[in-house]
Amino acid sequence: ARSFLTRTYPTMKKHNPQTPIMLREAAGTLPKVFARYEYGVEKSQSLEGLSDKQIEETVTGLVRTTA
Repeated sequence: ARSFLTRTYPTMKKHNPQTPIMLREAAGTLPKVFARYEYGVEKSQSLEGLSDKQIEETVTGLVRTTA
């Protein structure tokens, strides 16, 4: 997950300047992505063991979800 985020973060921010994108690094934690929607609705999905392509699909799916 780290290599994917390191590589794609600048592009994600460039194409989504108004969307808050925050990365947190912590030892001993599992990689996870969170999406927060209107009315405080939040969804999360594990990224553990996923390839870069699978991570991209997971993030894209969360972005396209309208909660």
